[in-house]
Amino acid sequence: MEHFKENFLSYQPYRQMSISQIFDHGFEYLKKYTFRLEFSLQDYCYREIRFTYRTFKRSIWMVINAWLAIFYFTIMIFYPNNSYIINRIDFEQMLKAERMDILSIQLIIAFSILEFLWAKMLHKILQYRLSSIDFL
Repeated sequence: MEHFKENFLSYQPYRQMSISQIFDHGFEYLKKYTFRLEFSLQDYCYREIRFTYRTFKRSIWMVINAWLAIFYFTIMIFYPNNSYIINRIDFEQMLKAERMDILSIQLIIAFSILEFLWAKMLHKILQYRLSSIDFL
């Protein structure tokens, strides 16, 4: 929330930004949403990314979230009438939609692909061989 306030208060609709500022902002967003890691560009360039909880905190929580979603949608497909979580039939009635099992399969595939791509990217970052960061 604090980061949002800083960005919102510093926002000026027609301010001029340099190319380096644009790349810096782009790196911050890539780092937050794509890489899911907390490190600076200097840490990457000098090969000093620390293996601490602070560095991997966002990654840990996003991976747990994604795998819980995959697990939940898998349960919805294979056990549509379970009594432990919202069953598929109730879910379809709440959303006034049919065939939520097809949507569940699609979400399982999408989340699995995204997690696989993130793991591959994490491996490249930790080896300091990610070309998109090398470009910056």
